[in-house]
Amino acid sequence: MSAAVDIRQVAQLSPHEAQRLYGWSDNIYGTAGLNLTYRSKEGVIHFVLYTDAEGPVSHAVVLKHPAIANGSPLSLAESVAS
Repeated sequence: MSAAVDIRQVAQLSPHEAQRLYGWSDNIYGTAGLNLTYRSKEGVIHFVLYTDAEGPVSHAVVLKHPAIANGSPLSLAESVAS
């Protein structure tokens, strides 16, 4: 029998979600030594995958970028999964 899955859209991860998804390492992407600067969190939409048995198990982010093409405003998006 398989567990039910649920995808939830959230404005930001809760402390529980962040701990569950990233708490197993301080440097999950291997970038700690690169001295990177991250942009603001404006326009970020999170999608969290839950299972009944395990809680949050995966996470994807959509970053929205305002743009103008031929004088008309657009909203571009890129996705990042973790």
